[in-house]
Amino acid sequence: GPGGVDHRDGASAALAAATAAVIERARLDAAVMGAGEPDVHVSERRQYLPGRTDDDGLLLVVVTAEAVGRPLVTG
Repeated sequence: GPGGVDHRDGASAALAAATAAVIERARLDAAVMGAGEPDVHVSERRQYLPGRTDDDGLLLVVVTAEAVGRPLVTG
């Protein structure tokens, strides 16, 4: 992230922290663009070490968050 490397104990903790960070960033970016209370959709793409399919063999996860919201109308 923008703050540098964030070490976590285990893949599950790292993935949870990454997911929370991208959700927050998507919400902040949407707010800067004028959206009020955006809906956030999160997706992830995982790559594992050969022959592994569990978090112990997790090599890479790309977490993406998209935020969509209606513009705030002030009057």
